[in-house]
Order: sequence, then C-alpha cells, then structure tokens
Amino acid sequence: MGLLFWLIGPEIRIGYILINVFLFQLFLVLTIVPHELGHALMARLIGMRVFKIYLGSGRTMFSFKLLGFDSELRSLPTGGVVVAAHRSLEHLRVNQFAFILAGPAINVLLAAAIWTFLSPGTLSSIHQLGHGFQPGLAFFCANLAVLLENLWPRDVATVFGRVPSDGKQLFQAFFLSREKRELHHAAGFIMEAAVCHQIGDCEVARRWVEEGLKLYPDNEALLNWHGVIGLDLGEYGKARDCFLELLNRESRQPLMRPLMLNNIAYADALLGGEDLLKEADAFSQEAMMAMSWMPAIRGTRGTVLVAMGSFDEGLALLRDSMSQATQTNHKAQNACLIAEAESLCGNLIAARNYLEEARKLDPRCSLLPRTEAIIQQALSSRS
Repeated sequence: MGLLFWLIGPEIRIGYILINVFLFQLFLVLTIVPHELGHALMARLIGMRVFKIYLGSGRTMFSFKLLGFDSELRSLPTGGVVVAAHRSLEHLRVNQFAFILAGPAINVLLAAAIWTFLSPGTLSSIHQLGHGFQPGLAFFCANLAVLLENLWPRDVATVFGRVPSDGKQLFQAFFLSREKRELHHAAGFIMEAAVCHQIGDCEVARRWVEEGLKLYPDNEALLNWHGVIGLDLGEYGKARDCFLELLNRESRQPLMRPLMLNNIAYADALLGGEDLLKEADAFSQEAMMAMSWMPAIRGTRGTVLVAMGSFDEGLALLRDSMSQATQTNHKAQNACLIAEAESLCGNLIAARNYLEEARKLDPRCSLLPRTEAIIQQALSSRS
C-alpha cells in the first residue's frame, strides 16, 4: 500500500509512513537472528554446550548451520530460542546471567551503532516517518522494541511452550537455589541423551543418562529417559519398573502421571499377558483422556488395542500416530507395530510393506527383530 501511494504521488505522506512501518516490521523479524546469535556466541565463549538455535515458531521449514550452530527456521517469524546447557555447576549463576544478557546486549549494540548515523531530529520526532524513506530510524526502533520486549519480565510462548523472558531469567539468575542450579546442570545430560536418541544411538544415549543419574539419582527427567531408552533397547520389564517408580512419586510436573501411565501401558502391551493387558487398557485410556493430542499417546493406545484384538480401531490410531510423528525413529516404531497388526489380520503383503518402510526409516529400530519374527510366524502358520 505504501508503494502504491508513493507511485501515485511522492508528496503523499501516508505512502512514506506505510513503507517505514513495513521496514520496522521487517527489521523486527530480522533482528531475531543477531539476538539469538548473541546468546549462542556467549554460551560458546563461557563453555556451555549449544544444541540448537530455533528461529521463529510453528513448523520447521528447514535446518542449516549458522556460524557453526545447528539451526532451524520455523514458519512463523515470532521470537526464537537458543537451547544450551551448562557443563558444570561452577560459576553457574554468573554464566547463566551472561548467557541471557548477551541477546539483549546485541540489540543495544545494533541500536547504538545506527544511532551514530542518525541526526538528533530524526530520533526526536515521529513525524519523520512521513518525510522520505527512514530505514535507519526503522532499524533503530526495531532493535529498541526487541530490547524492551525481551527485558519485560514475563513468560513468553516458544517452540517449547511458555518459558521466562530474558528479563525474567536475568532476575532469576541472581537467586538460583542449589536445586535449580542442579536442574540446569542435569538438563545437559538429558539433552545429550535426547540428541543421541533422536539419531537412534540408544547405547550412547543410555551412557549419558547413567552419567547424569550418578550425580542426580532422583532427577525425574533422567529416570524417565532411562525407561524410554530401555524400551527402545527391548528391555521392557526394566523400563516398566522405572516408570512405575516415577508413577508412585509425588511429582510437581502436572503431566508426569499421564506420561508414566502411557509408558507403562506401552511396556505392558509389548510384554503381553492377560493381567498386564488389563493394566495397559486402563492406563492407556486414562492417558488418552489427559493427552490425546500427542501422537505417542495415540500410538500407545493403538498398540494396546491391537494386543487386545481390536485391530481396526488400533490400526487407525497407529496410522494416525505414524503420520503425525516428527521423528523418524518414532515413525519406524509405528510402522513395525502396524506391520505386526496387519500380519495378525492375515494381510501379509501389507505387513511386509510396513516392515520394509520401518527398516528404511530406522535400520536400528529395536522393534524390527520382533516384527520380523511375528510376520515369519504368520507365514509359517499359513503354509
């Protein structure tokens, strides 16, 4: 609209105002990159482990390297997050403060840099927006807006849910208790395990979890990961015991109970047996009532239903879970479970197709040998 007004008549002030407002919005988006890089570069400088930079929110558009950092560009250009963890408890408060402060500091430096090229009159009057193109003023205002927005102490929406803003975290850094500092440190082991688990290296993931548990044996997230990795390695009984221990605790995490119910139900379904399947049915139903929006929860319910003989309903949930899963190893697990269900229904061609798809998705999927054995048994019984 601004360009249209400008083409009609350069003397029309509304055209310049609209163009300059557009430039402000554009710079507001672009300053996400230097802001998040400030966090990441400071983290690298003080010895933190930087896992990934997320730019924007929504669905992932593509992944790339940004100054050596793994990065993701999301579909909605709103904010960003740097996922990093402390390697040591030593000087953790100071390091956390420096890590958080670095992002807003970049905006201060950028605003100060452009300020030197602007005349005092440009900054003192909003009427300047109607007198020609003002990219410098738009850039200055965008960095000022990002600075104020990030320093405002509140919780903000991110790709990981609502987290404290930079301003709130700067304040909290001074008052981190011993328990909170240990949680920050334990997060490093959790994220290392998650990265290894995502690429299918469960043995290395377990080593990270076990190393973390030596320091923090009561950490709920580490214990949960210990059970999850046990499931992926086929140690269903040990995994179930781990989840039962967490279920019987009084957790401060509101979603811990449905997650543990889901995990126990999944282990029960894979172990089999009348009593365990009754427990799996009850637990998976409760988990579905609390968190049916999660693909993994629907997948577990589908697995339980198939184990109980409700093939049509179970297969529908498993296919839905597979289509919604974002990680290839989760898709491979769903494909294996669908293949098992198809073979039990007598659809051996479909079962083999899903088995091959699972093998392509994740050649190290722990369910592959089990699924192959079930399909082979179905073939033998038919012959």
